[in-house]
Amino acid sequence: MKHSTTTKLAGLLITLLFCLPAAPTLASHTTTPVTGGPHTNYTPFANETTITVTITQIRSLDVILRKPSFQVDVIINGVHHESPIYENQPYVYTPWTTNMTVPSDNDWVNITIALKDTRSNKLCDLSGCHEQANHYNDTVANLYYSIKTGHWVGDDWAFYWDEGHNGTDYQPEHEWIGFDPSGYGRLNGCDDNSINQLDRDAELYFTITQNTPAPDGIPYWLKTQIYHLDPATDYTGYDPNNDGIPLTWDWKWGYDPFANDSHAALDEDYDGLNNTKEYRVSQWGSDPFKKDLYIELDRMADSPRGEQTLLADEPKELIRTCFAQHNIDFHLDDGSMGGSDIIPFQESSSQRDLQNDYLHYFLHDNLSNYRRGIFHYGLMVYNASYGGFNFFNGILPYFDCFQVSSKRMNTKIFPKTARKAVLVYGSAYMHELGHNIGLDAFTGIDNPNTAMPWQRDWWKYRPYVSIMNYGYMYAMIGYSDGHRGKNDYNDWTHIDLGMFQKEMVWHHPP
Repeated sequence: MKHSTTTKLAGLLITLLFCLPAAPTLASHTTTPVTGGPHTNYTPFANETTITVTITQIRSLDVILRKPSFQVDVIINGVHHESPIYENQPYVYTPWTTNMTVPSDNDWVNITIALKDTRSNKLCDLSGCHEQANHYNDTVANLYYSIKTGHWVGDDWAFYWDEGHNGTDYQPEHEWIGFDPSGYGRLNGCDDNSINQLDRDAELYFTITQNTPAPDGIPYWLKTQIYHLDPATDYTGYDPNNDGIPLTWDWKWGYDPFANDSHAALDEDYDGLNNTKEYRVSQWGSDPFKKDLYIELDRMADSPRGEQTLLADEPKELIRTCFAQHNIDFHLDDGSMGGSDIIPFQESSSQRDLQNDYLHYFLHDNLSNYRRGIFHYGLMVYNASYGGFNFFNGILPYFDCFQVSSKRMNTKIFPKTARKAVLVYGSAYMHELGHNIGLDAFTGIDNPNTAMPWQRDWWKYRPYVSIMNYGYMYAMIGYSDGHRGKNDYNDWTHIDLGMFQKEMVWHHPP
């Protein structure tokens, strides 16, 4: 089936991909060199090109990796490059970069990425293989980087296409094959459906770049042979087809920057964000081929008595991990994206107060604020005058917002330990967010008869291990995947990330 609304960037040959060598065994921990094409210098840099690999994030996705000491091994054309050891860090946000100079007369550069937990001296599961029926080596990712196009394929990829014809004429019609569910530049150990196994699942974000004549990063060969542009000119911000999206974004994600793409109508990953919106938040890690979920977290100032409405870092990370295990990138703006506010303290917030907070602190009194329809609004207040999740925003029946009351949560923290506070606040926040993204239809959700063990439905819905079940609220963080049989429910397959425009009913937690 042809890709219906856009043509794909020429340069990667599916026939060549099928001819790539078999992946190595774990013992060899390297790639077999790939050659292909005439020995032509693909860059102007004296027959050499510098390839740079940057590891941007690492995350433990497995309870067996509670306090890992991660170390990355990047192998470029057979040469090992090891990162520092990140002692006792399940979440690593410190970028690490390594580079190597390679010949420019061979298009393909062989790159392997492996992640080791040095505490156990064992490799983590990165599920590198893109062929789900052939998990030849889940602990290493074998990649093939093209100097000509600046894209890579192998165990991580953004898109496949079939060149057709003789495979070398770069015609603009390509056969659409699919895209990597874990996203481009991201490896996820849960891709092999091992989420319920203790096999050291982890996720790792990375980029691969090369030195180019201009700072836009577009490779010399692609600029001169396909785009027919001046290789020394910086085309950052250049939009040749006037569709509001620059050439650099189109190039990165495989679109033709000169075609009449309908980016406003494209939502390749069905996350409720069309490509125009994906580009709008691209500086915060959006991927048009991987589901993204954006939340703005505002909170109320401390009370005169010193009581806080703060959602701590640990519950944020636990929520983010839950979504990561299911290939949903959870982006929480708690100030990191410039949109988080601290609103004045109130002893009690009425529905009208919450409407005003939404208008003033989320939309900043601008009904056309770009965040509307991209971000959900999750507000932490001291005490709302009613229970429930959504509050009508006073403009249109959009239910893209929810509130959590810290006074209400504090009554649930018994015994009063730091761990209990993490679970209470994290489960409440994720519960109310769940309603925002479509978790509403199952009879075990918000069932008041599941809250206590002396109630019949408490026992009936024990298989439904989800914070949407009142019987598990405040004791855990996570949704159910439905694998426990009768009376369980797969929350993850019923999530609808495009719930911005859909009306929902009111709910009142116990």
